[in-house]
Amino acid sequence: MGVCLLCLFSIPAVAQEGRFGDNPKAVAADAKAQETPAPALPEKPADFSELRSQGLVLVDQVIDPLRIRLQDGRIIQLTGLEIPGLEASDPGDQATQTFEWLKKTVEKKQVTFYQTKHESEGRRNRMGHYLGHIETREDKIWIQGAYLLNGWAHVQPSPLHTEMATQMLNLQSRAMENKRGLWAEEKQAVLNPDNATEKMNSWAIVEGKIVKTAMSNNTVYLNFGDDWRKDFTIGVEPEIRRQLSKKQISAIDLQGRHIRVYGWIESYNGPFIKLSNAAWLEILPEKAPDAKLSPGN
Repeated sequence: MGVCLLCLFSIPAVAQEGRFGDNPKAVAADAKAQETPAPALPEKPADFSELRSQGLVLVDQVIDPLRIRLQDGRIIQLTGLEIPGLEASDPGDQATQTFEWLKKTVEKKQVTFYQTKHESEGRRNRMGHYLGHIETREDKIWIQGAYLLNGWAHVQPSPLHTEMATQMLNLQSRAMENKRGLWAEEKQAVLNPDNATEKMNSWAIVEGKIVKTAMSNNTVYLNFGDDWRKDFTIGVEPEIRRQLSKKQISAIDLQGRHIRVYGWIESYNGPFIKLSNAAWLEILPEKAPDAKLSPGN
């Protein structure tokens, strides 16, 4: 299960604003942003049909790259994203530049606010922040989409917020392919089955070829080596298999396919990811042997 790092904080929003709003780095980042090319934006509007529109809201202040305060005092937190290092006392140049871009794009302006259709869960976190996606009124810029296309953030999974997953992963794949933003850094590299242990007990992205599939105790195991006791494995439980079936994917028939999986790597007969949602498994285009895997479409 994915965990949103910002949701774990108990520090009041006002106490953290100085990291951006009163930070001299923000001024420098603003000047630098004016010298750099405009960020890439998705070519077509996002499809929000899986979500429920909560109407237009007026943004009073951008608190940090993932949170905004509305004129009525509510705080909206952007779902589905993680910005590495954002929780640190010094978030870094890229997070600061992202903050400045968000200020220019939404502050003192109206945006459309979208939330999950599930009224009983997933709309607020334990800090009382409202969770969802936002799109600018004037230019129809989907903020999460812009972040991912430019490599300013990772897709960060949550079982309660998977509605936009396919669109988000497609935009992230383009950023990965073009080595934009975070993906230009070697430390953000996608793992393979042989080095998956490097991010044990943490969130990671792994690409590789499924060598064998097997069923045991009603769980399908996707094995990436000949020895399931030590090689990288993905576990797919019945509910996730039903989700995959709706996408015309049979987990047990994935042997020989190249895939990309998103999840938390734990130790269970070697590095292991328990697939938490069908959205976090992508089947990649087939490539000739020894060719570099495509990041997908």
